[in-house]
Amino acid sequence: MAQFEPGVIVAIIWGGIAVVFFGRGWIRTINTAYRESTLQGRLCMFPLYAIYYAIRREHSGLKSVITEFMKAGAARNVEAAYACCSLQSAAKEEIAGLIGSSSNVFAGYERLTIGGLQAQSDGGSTEACVSGAIIYTGGKRMPFKASLVKENDVWKIINMQIGSTEKVDIVRRLSISLGGPPGPGR
Repeated sequence: MAQFEPGVIVAIIWGGIAVVFFGRGWIRTINTAYRESTLQGRLCMFPLYAIYYAIRREHSGLKSVITEFMKAGAARNVEAAYACCSLQSAAKEEIAGLIGSSSNVFAGYERLTIGGLQAQSDGGSTEACVSGAIIYTGGKRMPFKASLVKENDVWKIINMQIGSTEKVDIVRRLSISLGGPPGPGR
């Protein structure tokens, strides 16, 4: 096995970071950061900070749209909840039905945390899957999973599951294997 000197290894790492970042829009990240503040823009001139900034910014955008959706559901504001959803997901009437029939999912909403994040870009489309916990007043927590898509530089919800789906999946599998119609949550 070939041995490299520490300086060569550092150069290879920095070179790899530079290639990835230039390919993914380092200049765009710097410009975006400058719009936020001059300090952020200057800090993003350093590749490692720019990577940190870009990841933090995407995480914040994802969390923001899910937070707005939950707040809208708690306020029973169908228009605001629908504005958080992708055009390829549900119709406004379906969102209204969801909010009307799932008041227990929205009532007492306090905040949410994101524990897992997977994002991918494919052919001009950027999608992400996030998971975490929704925290309600009184400390109650429910797990959630959401799929989102970036439309015109804004994250929108494609679908979202709140609470444990293990029982629903078991009912669905049993219904299908017994030849009956699919269970709840089709």
